Amino acid sequence: MRKVAMLVALAVFLAGCGDGGTGPGDGLTGRYTLKTAAGISIPGVYGDNGVYRWEILAGRVRINRDSSFTFVLDNRETAGSIVELSQLEEKGVVRATGANLEFRAADDGRLRMRGSISGDTLTVMYSAAPFVFLRD
Repeated sequence: MRKVAMLVALAVFLAGCGDGGTGPGDGLTGRYTLKTAAGISIPGVYGDNGVYRWEILAGRVRINRDSSFTFVLDNRETAGSIVELSQLEEKGVVRATGANLEFRAADDGRLRMRGSISGDTLTVMYSAAPFVFLRD
């Protein structure tokens, strides 16, 4: 009986060790819809230099209980008379340390984005600009 108690105590101790980062837990999981990108309401023009125009039509982030995430931007790109619809997608694993988040790529583990969570508001730094999402 003492061995069992010691093993349980050891398991609890080891579970508490680590770098302080965790998976998302129930408080972070869910689907978030993009509301603004660099202060621009979505849908909106994100970049326009007179020759090339980039519009973000919609965006979303899905964070799952297993710490996986999907980040999607639906875009319309215009160059002269050529209009193209495109979708940018990032997938990987999110790691939370308090309210701070790291989004790492699924394939190579590289840091793709940083972010933070406050209530139902998820802010992701993408292309050096804040993208603000609200939980659905």
